[in-house]
Amino acid sequence: MKSRLSSLDQACYFCLLGPAIGLGLLLALVMFRTPAQAPAIYLTALPIAYLLGAAPAFLTGMLSGRLPERRGKSLLVAALGALIFVLTILALLLATDLTRNPLPGTLAACAIIGFITAFSAYWLVNKLPALNL
Repeated sequence: MKSRLSSLDQACYFCLLGPAIGLGLLLALVMFRTPAQAPAIYLTALPIAYLLGAAPAFLTGMLSGRLPERRGKSLLVAALGALIFVLTILALLLATDLTRNPLPGTLAACAIIGFITAFSAYWLVNKLPALNL
């Protein structure tokens, strides 16, 4: 099915959805022991999520719109999202000199969050409207 959205449309939707989904996943991983505090932390951390995640989400959405329609495109978009997010966090770590003592598994966690976020955003933007709910 050919997407009705242009690359710029998809990039804007990814930019709006991606950081919010990614922050929700991060909080789900971290806050499973104290779920009562999660809403307050989510609202507090949302601006930071958009500062860190808007550019990778926009780039992932732009590339998603440029890829040809084919079987398995959602997984390819998810892999692109994971790669772009990991590269963004790695650049941030290098720029702030935090590579000396990084948290263990930081890049692996970023890859997982980027993959699931890009897959979810792609599905919401491209597949949900086709269901005619």
